[in-house]
Amino acid sequence: MLAFRGRCGLGELRGAAVTPVRTALTWVPDEALAEFAGVREPIAAHVATARALGVDIVLVDASSRDAAERAVALAGSGRRVAWAVPGPLSRVERGSGFSETLAATAREPGALAFRLDEALHEALDDVRRGVRAAAELFVVADDLASTSGWLVSPDFALEVLVRTYRRLASEISASCGSAIFHSDGDVRALYPALAHAGFAGVHIAGLEHDAVGIMAAAASGSGLFAMGGVAAGDLVGCGTAEIVERIASASPRPAIICDDGGITDAAGLAAYAEVLAALRDTSGSQEGGRR
Repeated sequence: MLAFRGRCGLGELRGAAVTPVRTALTWVPDEALAEFAGVREPIAAHVATARALGVDIVLVDASSRDAAERAVALAGSGRRVAWAVPGPLSRVERGSGFSETLAATAREPGALAFRLDEALHEALDDVRRGVRAAAELFVVADDLASTSGWLVSPDFALEVLVRTYRRLASEISASCGSAIFHSDGDVRALYPALAHAGFAGVHIAGLEHDAVGIMAAAASGSGLFAMGGVAAGDLVGCGTAEIVERIASASPRPAIICDDGGITDAAGLAAYAEVLAALRDTSGSQEGGRR
């Protein structure tokens, strides 16, 4: 049984050596879940897919219409629910446009800060809905970078955005939940500030596979655990054995092995299922060899 309530009980997820393999499933379209599971009803398909993959944790998008019912059903099936909340910046981008918002972070950060505060209240409401749905992990998602580098300046992120993240983490911690931050790209410069703000972990995405160990090490060094390790693009372009070897050779490997949020179809889910099964077999063989 995984213990995720609050920051206590998470110490075993912050070390370099993590056994057994803990796994998660993040963002996947309902159409892909239905095709993979052979079940038309969205919530039933989500539950069936999680069971078939054998994952410990399943992400639920707080913005989906049936989010609360989905969280309850997944928790009832023995999964831990990670309640995904769009961060303040993502909410402003949704209302004002992606390019316009990014430009405003440099051109008029003061005016943008006011809009971020308004968006923060919406995000807090989403967190409270997750608390009522008995979620245990809460993923705050703001893409501050991409594969090519930062989308906003690190100074803006540290001076303006982290303040809003701290408020979200405080709300999450008050409910005995664990806060996890998601951004694509390399945002290691934020890790110490995120840990200080009350976050317990980070979700790694939008990077080449050889960066996984580097990011996980940076997270661990900042007192955070890492989630990640499987890029959706690799599920199509690489074999199962190659992906498993990359994860096994990462030092440290992420505390929770999961996809990067890029799985979009049933074929990707089937390939991911093969990777997870192979990882468990590899971990079991290694444990048996140590006995």
